[in-house]
Amino acid sequence: MGKKPPENKTDAELRRKALEKLNPYTIPVENLSEAEVRKLAHELQIHQIELEMQAEELRKSQTLIEESRQKYLNLYDLAPVGYFTLNEKGFIHEVNFAGAFMLGAERHSLINKPLSKYIVREDADLFYLHRKRVSETGNKETCELRMLKGDQPFHAQLESRAIPDSKNNINQYLIIITDISARIEAQIKLKEINETLEYQIKERTKELLQSKKLESMGIMTTGVAHGFNNILAIIDGKIQMLMRENKGREKLLEELRLIRRSVKDGAEIVRRMNKFTKVKEDRDWFVAIDLCEEIKSTIDSTHPGWKECAEREGIAYTINLDGVKHVSCIMGNPLELREVLINIIKNAFDAMPGGGTLSFSTREENGSVVLEISDTGIGMDEETQTKIFDPFFTTKERGTGLGMSIVYGTVKRHGGKIAAQSQKERGSTLILSFPAAKESPGITKSDHEPGKVTPEKRGLRNGILIVDDEATIGKVLSSFLTGEGYNVVFIDNGAGALDLLKKDEFDLVLCDLGMPDISGWDIMNVIADMAKKPKIGIITGFLNASDDFPGNKIKADFVINKPFELDNLLHSINDSLRD
Repeated sequence: MGKKPPENKTDAELRRKALEKLNPYTIPVENLSEAEVRKLAHELQIHQIELEMQAEELRKSQTLIEESRQKYLNLYDLAPVGYFTLNEKGFIHEVNFAGAFMLGAERHSLINKPLSKYIVREDADLFYLHRKRVSETGNKETCELRMLKGDQPFHAQLESRAIPDSKNNINQYLIIITDISARIEAQIKLKEINETLEYQIKERTKELLQSKKLESMGIMTTGVAHGFNNILAIIDGKIQMLMRENKGREKLLEELRLIRRSVKDGAEIVRRMNKFTKVKEDRDWFVAIDLCEEIKSTIDSTHPGWKECAEREGIAYTINLDGVKHVSCIMGNPLELREVLINIIKNAFDAMPGGGTLSFSTREENGSVVLEISDTGIGMDEETQTKIFDPFFTTKERGTGLGMSIVYGTVKRHGGKIAAQSQKERGSTLILSFPAAKESPGITKSDHEPGKVTPEKRGLRNGILIVDDEATIGKVLSSFLTGEGYNVVFIDNGAGALDLLKKDEFDLVLCDLGMPDISGWDIMNVIADMAKKPKIGIITGFLNASDDFPGNKIKADFVINKPFELDNLLHSINDSLRD
């Protein structure tokens, strides 16, 4: 056998105890035979080897246990969540590194401290109820509350389980704490995004509904305008002819002027209806506009009117322009935008019958110029706000209900948006936004600005063909133009007009658009293929005929809407034939 290893204190102690147990049973060696001694020595050697092997297995098991324990400690201490063991009173008995880090403290300083100390005061009841529920159910329970890292709160999720002792009394709580601040912030952000999307969907739905109203109104307006303007044109043409024939008869002329004024009022109502429904951007006529200057100019121009009315009623209005800051120009029609501002100002003053303040402010936001106009008036309820831009909707005893609908149509035509915010008895705010322009303010003039030329008599060589399915209008025009020296032929249908164009030559075709069977557009296309083309003038009850002529080979030299001034028509004819 090899050399025995030195004994340590533990081995010596074990040997002493073994000898004490062995002594009563010891057999004297001298009583054993030599064979028995050799056999005993052999057994002892085997037993020693067995013991050494068992000791080796024990050392390996101990090493594995130590490694496992260390692994557990590593997992426990370095876990991404906080592990807490509390006693029955809620005091911290054990905590890992992650838990200590969450609370911003050293591990040893947390032992025997109540966990409730690190919970936001307002959420302390949540923790109390959570522990109570865990004790009562015996199940794993979860709650969310706010905890403290130093003096900074954070959102935490607690997963807890109660550990009973042998007598089924709760003496420990095992709690896993997870920092869920990022998740809560994401939920808050998602909620904000959802609210924004819901608002945008709501606003877009309102816009779509408004567009549907516009579309329906546009279809109705087109039909009404054509028929109504034809009727007004007949009446107005007759009146103008009577006024020409009765010069000097002032009493009759005054009555005729009164009738003409009513005719023009009717035509203006149709025009305003059309203006509301026309949302196409007519950018050919847009110029760069300094909105701030336009606001000040409009206020200056309207100031005498509303100031005088206010003083007469003994009330006071204040205009606040402190919020009007320099912003980029916008592209638009100055006259139309001025009408928008005047309508809004008038409505605001109507909403402040006892006086008040009207405030303007401008700013730039995401490539748009934003104008806010606020009053301190009676405000609007929610139902009124949803209808404010509807045609013919009004809360006034007197009014057409077209003012704000025209404002809406004009803003949309300029590529902009408009929204209303209001509360009863707390005033209203209109928010208008327009695309910002890169250009500087300037003035755009049309290529052709006709001067005020006295209509000149023409020889009979200037032949005019009048085509209109309204015989009365044709007769009025024939009489008027013949009196102005033109050689006039009138026909009340498109087919007949085409026959005449094949046989005779004309210098000008004065044609209606909306006619049965063969329309004015058909006649224009035939003229486009003629070798010698006459000039083309359009007289029509359609309000938007001058916008374009889709699918047509040729455009008109001029377009005049019914009802019209005879002198303006004569002016356009003279100009076209002079070119």
